[in-house]
Amino acid sequence: MDRCSGADRARPGRRQLVARHIVIVAVLWVSLTIAGEAAALTLIPFPVSGAEEAEVVDDAFTLLAVLGVPVVTFVMSVLAYSSLRFRRVGAPEEDGSPIRTHRGAISVWLLVTTAR
Repeated sequence: MDRCSGADRARPGRRQLVARHIVIVAVLWVSLTIAGEAAALTLIPFPVSGAEEAEVVDDAFTLLAVLGVPVVTFVMSVLAYSSLRFRRVGAPEEDGSPIRTHRGAISVWLLVTTAR
């Protein structure tokens, strides 16, 4: 005998929600990638080539643009979907817990990143 009520069956589970988010982001990513690849291959931002080496460099830049488009569109898709789907509506109900720091870790980080 099934003990779940009709309302419980109609509500999607956590796995279904996660799968739906992934599918939406994937569709957005693929569509943005197709548009970006089309733009990268059709737009010619280079001036007229004056030497043979210029054509090689232009082809290299075009290849790098084609390879970079899926990465950029993936990041844009995830950020755009996350910021629109999971945004906070209204004012927060309470303040978050205070942030505590570790001075030693901050000092080491500062010294390591500024050392030459």
